[in-house]
Amino acid sequence: MKRLQIPKFWNDDTLSSKILAPLAWLYGKIVVLRSQNPKPEKIDIPIICIGNVIIGGAGKTPVAMAIAKILIRDGVNVHFLTRGYKGSLKGPVEVNPKIHDFEDVGDEALLLSKISKTWISHNRYLGADAASKAGAQTIIMDDGFQNSSIFKDSSFLVVDGGYGFGNKKLIPAGPLREKIDHAIKRADAAIIIGKDRRNIIQEIGGKIKIIRGRIRVNKKYHSLKNKNCLAFCGIGMPEKFFSTLESIGVKIKKKYTFPDHHKYSSEEIDQICKAGKNLKAEIITTEKDFMRLPKKPSMKIKTLPITIEWEKKEEVIKLLRK
Repeated sequence: MKRLQIPKFWNDDTLSSKILAPLAWLYGKIVVLRSQNPKPEKIDIPIICIGNVIIGGAGKTPVAMAIAKILIRDGVNVHFLTRGYKGSLKGPVEVNPKIHDFEDVGDEALLLSKISKTWISHNRYLGADAASKAGAQTIIMDDGFQNSSIFKDSSFLVVDGGYGFGNKKLIPAGPLREKIDHAIKRADAAIIIGKDRRNIIQEIGGKIKIIRGRIRVNKKYHSLKNKNCLAFCGIGMPEKFFSTLESIGVKIKKKYTFPDHHKYSSEEIDQICKAGKNLKAEIITTEKDFMRLPKKPSMKIKTLPITIEWEKKEEVIKLLRK
């Protein structure tokens, strides 16, 4: 599925979403048919799936990394499994940052491999089986919630508190990959990231367990406070990145936005570096975007690593240890 920046009309019930309603209805029928797999394949170790209901931007990858860190501290040998979106390799293959780049395995896989062994595989079962044979005790799937070919022992839906479910319409009329109620029935909990500005808890709180978390920036990056910066990114919800920078006191002098998972050209980065130099500003992007930069940009480009801070970490640990 092609992922671009989330269209603005997906946030509200507009004329555009009404016009696209028939296509959304057809998409919904296809999703239901594809999800009706009576016998998903099962492997011999637990699989935890981190997914979402909307296309991109909810924060699955940081959540997957945060959950992996909890299990690793418990002594569990965790491996990640992802499709390797935008990568050329079909897998199953173990990600090796020394020989693979984002064109091989995608940006998310490279980011996950910083935490633990990571596998990319278009066929999720073959990827999970390869991880199990390589010694994994638990597999964390980054995305794949809508993939019914493999059995998941636990599934968590990640929801951005500021965006929620958008206009609550299916693709292409809205951002939903499937109907909300349909997704909730297959999930063990919903993880809401950030302040609930869209009444998400009121809408789904009685139907599923709610876990709260927030994005946190490492204190050493608070040194960017009051610094002039040029910020750029190619993610589903670019404003989340810009608002995170502003939350630690960064003065953003210029912003560049690109499509989700954009492959940066040398010319684009040269233009950004030139603009940063003219503004006498630090240049900063996301960790995920950094994976897609040309090898040698003319100026130093900083990243803003983020982590998930749990409101009640013991609840997360309890769910995982189950």
